[in-house]
Amino acid sequence: MKLGLINSAWAQSGKGTAYGIQQTKAIGFDTIDIFADPLDIDARERKLIRTECEKAGLPIVSVACVAVGLIDFNPSVQRFHVDRCKAYLDFAYELEAKNVLLVLGDTSGKSRFIPPAEQWAAGVTHLKSLGDMPRSSAFNCAGTRTFKLSLLHDVPNMCALSTT
Repeated sequence: MKLGLINSAWAQSGKGTAYGIQQTKAIGFDTIDIFADPLDIDARERKLIRTECEKAGLPIVSVACVAVGLIDFNPSVQRFHVDRCKAYLDFAYELEAKNVLLVLGDTSGKSRFIPPAEQWAAGVTHLKSLGDMPRSSAFNCAGTRTFKLSLLHDVPNMCALSTT
């Protein structure tokens, strides 16, 4: 078994991306997960992540994507987050990550405004379209589901579940 750490663990150090990656290796981790929004970082930061991970011998296992808007009730917000998720898939491919950890937001079934079945259906619809993208064939798409606190490991498993 290999032990990994997410790079955001070093965010409060104020010492930058390279420092966090180097320290992750120095304290004995075998892999790293990346939490960085491809819409917020430039080409230099992307290259820095790649080269520092390679230099440290830390394979990138996951790229974490928080996309709560995929289940929003506004179609324009959903469209933005679908495009944003596509950017994450490209970013994960660029980093040679094994998967994208997708956090959908409040699908706990306790929403007062959006019925849980509608949230889940929107998530399934958008993840199906993202899972069909050619770039996703190089790695697994992972998603979270908080209904009954279960975890999904791929789009087909998510789509097979009922909305109840």
